[in-house]
Amino acid sequence: STYPGYAKYRDFYSHNYARLLWWLESGEDVYHPSPRRSDFHSEVLFSTVEARLAARLVALEVLNLWEENPESEAL
Repeated sequence: STYPGYAKYRDFYSHNYARLLWWLESGEDVYHPSPRRSDFHSEVLFSTVEARLAARLVALEVLNLWEENPESEAL
């Protein structure tokens, strides 16, 4: 792994806190690696995108259910 310390922190802390701890320890930001390290790992961003997509899918499902049964009090 390119950022072993970050992976260690990510298992126990929130994404942003793990990023901060890794930056304090190593001086490198996982979002903006130093010029000597050009490999950018998209998995760092994927969890955020995945959470947004999941929330959007749930919202669409609720809207679709509401359109089918507008008198339902459960929704």
